[in-house]
Amino acid sequence: VRRFMRKAFKIGEGIHESRVRHKDGHYIWFEIKVKLFKDENGNQKYLFISRNIDERKRAEQALRESEEKYRLISENANDLIGVLNKKFEYEYLNEETFLQTLGYEKDDLIGECALDYIHPEDVNSAANRLKKGFESGHGSAEVRFKHKKGHWVWIEAKGKIFIDNNGEEKALIISRNITERKRTQKLLKASKERYRHLFEKSPNKILLLDYSGIFLEVNTPFLEYFGYKREDLIGKDFREIKNFSSKSISLYKTIYNGVLAKGFFDPIEFQVGDKNDIKKWMEIRASVIEVEGINIIQVIIQDVDERKKIELALKESEEKFRTITEESQMGIAVLQDDVIKYVNERMANMYGYSVEEILSWKALEFLKLFSPEEYDFLLKQARIKQQNLDNAIQRYQIRAINKSGEKFWVDNFSKTINYDGKPADLVTQIDITQKIKAEQKLKNSEKKYRHLFENSSYGIILFDLQGNVIDCNKIIEKIFITHNKEEFIGKNILGFVKLKNDEKVDIVKNMFKNVADEKKAQEIVELELIRRSGDKFWILIHTSLLKIENQIVIQSIIQDITENKKAEQALKESEEKYRTLFEEANDAIYLLEESRIIECNEKTLRMFGFENKYEIIGLPIWKLSPPTQPDGSSSKAMAIKIRKETKDGKSKRFYWKHLKKNGIPFDAEVSLSPVPYGNKIISQAIVRDITKIKEIERELRNLNKLKSELLTRMSHELKTPMMAIKGYVELLLLKNKEQLNKNAMFLIEEIKKGAIRLEELIEAILKTADLETGSMELNKSKNDLSSLIKRCVKELEAFTKLRNHHVSKLIQEDIYTNFDHDQMHHVINNLLVNAIKYTPPNGNIEIRTETKQNEIIISIEDSGIGFTEDEINQVFKKFGKIERFGQGYDVVTEGSGLGLYISKKIVELHGGKIWFKSEGRNKGTIFYFSLPLSNS
Repeated sequence: VRRFMRKAFKIGEGIHESRVRHKDGHYIWFEIKVKLFKDENGNQKYLFISRNIDERKRAEQALRESEEKYRLISENANDLIGVLNKKFEYEYLNEETFLQTLGYEKDDLIGECALDYIHPEDVNSAANRLKKGFESGHGSAEVRFKHKKGHWVWIEAKGKIFIDNNGEEKALIISRNITERKRTQKLLKASKERYRHLFEKSPNKILLLDYSGIFLEVNTPFLEYFGYKREDLIGKDFREIKNFSSKSISLYKTIYNGVLAKGFFDPIEFQVGDKNDIKKWMEIRASVIEVEGINIIQVIIQDVDERKKIELALKESEEKFRTITEESQMGIAVLQDDVIKYVNERMANMYGYSVEEILSWKALEFLKLFSPEEYDFLLKQARIKQQNLDNAIQRYQIRAINKSGEKFWVDNFSKTINYDGKPADLVTQIDITQKIKAEQKLKNSEKKYRHLFENSSYGIILFDLQGNVIDCNKIIEKIFITHNKEEFIGKNILGFVKLKNDEKVDIVKNMFKNVADEKKAQEIVELELIRRSGDKFWILIHTSLLKIENQIVIQSIIQDITENKKAEQALKESEEKYRTLFEEANDAIYLLEESRIIECNEKTLRMFGFENKYEIIGLPIWKLSPPTQPDGSSSKAMAIKIRKETKDGKSKRFYWKHLKKNGIPFDAEVSLSPVPYGNKIISQAIVRDITKIKEIERELRNLNKLKSELLTRMSHELKTPMMAIKGYVELLLLKNKEQLNKNAMFLIEEIKKGAIRLEELIEAILKTADLETGSMELNKSKNDLSSLIKRCVKELEAFTKLRNHHVSKLIQEDIYTNFDHDQMHHVINNLLVNAIKYTPPNGNIEIRTETKQNEIIISIEDSGIGFTEDEINQVFKKFGKIERFGQGYDVVTEGSGLGLYISKKIVELHGGKIWFKSEGRNKGTIFYFSLPLSNS
């Protein structure tokens, strides 16, 4: 400053920026201008003009910090970030990302035209988009950018136009590598083309249906065979297509229902007439496939007419030569003189040899087809049969060995025949290895069945084919209660089951008859029975045939479903109640499936201006909305997003702009919830027209704004005379103290105190108005919160001693975070003053800090008079002062009722929360508030 002054005095003028200390100790930036002039007497004088530039300096500092922050974000971003001028030349890029993605350093591209690096096929499109972007202010494109190594990289670029510090238009381009996505899209397109080629060129007839049975697509062979045009079928229900025979349509329905039930239908064969009613054998199979994320039904019909004719001809031939065919299914050999003279292909394959190998064997070499421990028995039997003796064993099971050394079981049947004029042994064999294993499994299975039978949580009864009980498990006793197991054995089912009427008796008889006669593989019946005690109960019976230890029995698995039936009845009653509520509700209610309306109540029709349900059923919900919502988002996209969220079991409540049939928009509050509907989950929307509420809210906001403006104006008008009163009182005390008696001094002091209280109230009202109108701006910077708390405690030390309180501090050191120092001083000071005021003398006050995750929590606990349950809701309200005067508490009762309201607003402006706990009168209070911690 001294140098500036000397220079200014020397040259006659000057401008300088310097910090000047405020009366309260802090420094303020000023701009000082000096100008030399001569007064009326010709004397040289210097005119000093100073201007407060503190706000500008702060803004400049904030700008520097902001620029540094965005530079760090840019340099460390994963996306490519570049700035182009109007010549499309790079002026800036984040070097590290460009190097990793495209191989370029900053010096490679700065000053270069971006178009020179774009693929020739993309460059014209890119240039046009950049030009349009400079005109419209934004744009996007997908182009190939040349890597430094020479190959091309697909990038998705989005641009936005901005004005730089020199007032020139520049383009900020943010790009990302989408090469892998492009490759995936190309593969997907190729896959779709291959599928379309196969679909059309397949010799089979193929059709695609949606889950409701609507034709989505058919291929040309299908159309040519059945004589349809594509437009005759697409979009129509297969059940409504003309020219399908009743037999065919019945079969198609069976296949369709089967696919819906289990996702596929096993192939079946049947005759289908073509467009000229010439019938051919077809094999039809169906399954569920996924196309572009949607499950559809694919039906493939294959022409098997030629194969079927061959099979039928073969069947006729098999009837004629049944005996030969039956024997040819087994291995056949002729043994003569201990040499195999004949062997069929089946026998050779069974052992893994060729026919030629076996026929080349010498005497007794046939023994290597069997396990060594069988040799003696085999030789004895072979010689008996070759000599045509009477004591031969014709059939037995024996262990054999194939060429690779693996053992297996065969069922061996042999007899003596005449072969070329001499006795020989005709041997026929069947591989029964699987049968032996199955029998062993059956034995094991029967053991497991017995274990499951006894330990099942369901009741199980075994009947003979006449309906008499053979066995039952212990659970049966629990189901029937008044019967024990021994009472069931040997009785007929109708002997221990008491039914309500003859119709139920017929149901039980038919159930057993259908299963016993094998008309049905399984019968499932629900019955209401009556116990001996007279109690009614429901059972579910699964009845089927079962083979146990070579005996055919009827197995009934019984489940007590009494509670289920009660629940069904309750559900039915609940549904009836729901239907009444649905139709008579004052709110519009509609049901959505896949974003389309499938049902609605009368209120919905009146609210949206429709005459009947047929106008609204089937409409997608966004058709009852304007194209965009008030926040600019797409109504369709938002509706789909919200409905998906409710599919996960979550309910949503939100505001929505709807549209009446006549095009008039209205505000609505919507509650969207998932509800069961049959075997699926759909969405239920409850809609309330809140147009009038919105109008009232707008009026209230305007009134509140008007009130705040009025308070501000009144406070400003009051502040000037109040300061004058306070000033004159202080002047009176200063100048005339000696002339005033004690009574006058007391009155003047009271006037002064009243003026101070009124001044504080005016300041509080002004601060409240600033907070409510949003005009308060925080001057946040990184400060030590612990230091501020200690300072506040120190400032109130005299007040604390006056009330004789003990104050304890559990404060962490060096709690640095971002906050407005003055405003946070106000919050802490207010909470401490309240604790001191509303705690009777000799009380305890504790200030504590605690760090949790990303926030710091400050608590101020006192042993004061606390809050009752009725008083709790008054806290934090504007002018929410709770009157303590004249209630016998030794507390300070002064206050405006605005302190906690202002504190809450300030804390929330900092991104924090404020709350309190009190267990009741004279049990003290703990006030808490939290502030977010800065990242560092």
